[in-house]
Amino acid sequence: MMLLHDLEGNRFVGEKGNEDFHVFIYWAKFTGKLNDDHVKVWGKQALENKKSNIKVYKVNMDFQEHWGEENLKKINI
Repeated sequence: MMLLHDLEGNRFVGEKGNEDFHVFIYWAKFTGKLNDDHVKVWGKQALENKKSNIKVYKVNMDFQEHWGEENLKKINI
């Protein structure tokens, strides 16, 4: 079982399905340069792969408002 949250902070629980692989693509706006040319290609290639069943997750590494000030203080932000 996986425990993740969407961009609004809602809990997302994913059960293991028939995927052969889980691919996590990390991205962030705060770096000043979005690697958009890579992210789209990686996701497309994974989903179009006919030899394996791949589930793609795009993970936003930007700090989220729903984390709350108290949690951000814990990580020295």
